[in-house]
Amino acid sequence: MTEICIGKALYDRFKTLNEFSGINYINENNIAYPNVSFEPPQNKRWFELSFLADKPTPASIGKEAQNRWSGIFQIDICTPLAKGIDEANAKYEWIAMLFSRGTCFGDVEINSVYKAKEGAEKDYYRTVVRVEWTADIDN
Repeated sequence: MTEICIGKALYDRFKTLNEFSGINYINENNIAYPNVSFEPPQNKRWFELSFLADKPTPASIGKEAQNRWSGIFQIDICTPLAKGIDEANAKYEWIAMLFSRGTCFGDVEINSVYKAKEGAEKDYYRTVVRVEWTADIDN
C-alpha cells in the first residue's frame, strides 16, 4: 500500500463536513483539488485541499512490518474580502472538530489541527488550516 490510500481517507473525511456540522459549507463546485481544473465561485467562498506526505519509516522491525507515514493535510478556507473573519473562523472551528487530535478513521490518526496563517489575497481572504496526521499501513 502507499500514501495514496491515506490521502483518499483524508479527502473523504473532509467531504463529511456538511453532515458533521449540519451546515451546508461544501458543494460540488467549491472544492479545489490538486491538479484539477477549478474556477473560483463568484461568491468567493471555496476550499483548496492539499495532501503532503513525508517519506515512510518502518513502524516496527521485520520484513512484514508496516510503514509509518506522516504528513499534513492542508485546507485553505477562502472567503470574501473585507467581510470580517467570523465566517472563516466558524468554518475553522468545525474543521478543527472534524479532525480533532486523537481522531482515527481507517489507518489515519490525527495528531493536531491548527491555523497556520491567514490574510488577504488579491480579491479574497485565505485562512490556512493544517491537519497533521500519522498512519501505519502495510508495506
